Amino acid sequence: SITLGDNMTSYGLSLFRYLQEIKVRDTNTKYYCVDNCLIDREKKLLVFGCAGSIIPNDGSVTMIDHSAFYGNLALTEIVIPEGIVEIGSGAFDNCENLKKVVLPGSVTRIYEQAFADCKSLESINLEDTALKYLEYYLFEGCSSLKKIAIPASVERISSGAFYLCPNLTDVTIAPANKIFYMNGNCIIERETKTLVRGFTNSVIPTDGSVEIIGYNAFTGCDIVEAFIPNCIKEVQSGVFGYCTKLRKVTLPKDLTEIECALFYGCESLEDVVIPDGV
Repeated sequence: SITLGDNMTSYGLSLFRYLQEIKVRDTNTKYYCVDNCLIDREKKLLVFGCAGSIIPNDGSVTMIDHSAFYGNLALTEIVIPEGIVEIGSGAFDNCENLKKVVLPGSVTRIYEQAFADCKSLESINLEDTALKYLEYYLFEGCSSLKKIAIPASVERISSGAFYLCPNLTDVTIAPANKIFYMNGNCIIERETKTLVRGFTNSVIPTDGSVEIIGYNAFTGCDIVEAFIPNCIKEVQSGVFGYCTKLRKVTLPKDLTEIECALFYGCESLEDVVIPDGV
């Protein structure tokens, strides 16, 4: 437990990581505390959350700061109320016991690594938001995540958004999304015919709807064998990085170049079928 004094105007996150309770003197003009949340008055910014924090739903908070709940092992479920529009980078990073996140319709941006290494995370309602971007390593290391629905509003998906999510096998995209769609449980960008992200149970389409396997598309997946069909013209770097169970890969017959780090960290790889033109 800690009580912040009158003159405290900045904070160090490392000091607060293991706190169970935080208080602020009423005379502090910059910060105040309510329901175990430290809040910046002027910015309407939740800068730190403790065990048992309840985010205010009265409009006094519109943003959650970067690393605000970092490493909070007491957190198992969080309800983020309407009125919150942004969630900062690493906001819930390393909350290893966090199982459920309820997002509001008001949130428009969630920054990189916001839920990285939430190893117990099973449920998050992205589909109820108006997000435009799924940022870098947003769900990196969320090994319990099995299902996710991507809303129609999403315009950009980072190649690493679902890095090291080996059990994520049920992925849907709203039919109204104009940029991306699902085929063979692969996220595909319509205009460029690029497979942006694949999963452990993905099957690369053979109908010509995909011509490029994008950067890091299958990184960290638990695939054992990969067959890349002949309609694929380009396989970008890092596609199978850290696929530690991968044993065999068949590359397309017209491929002329193997990009760097294509099989980086594939410790079980035994057989790669390389076309003559490479």
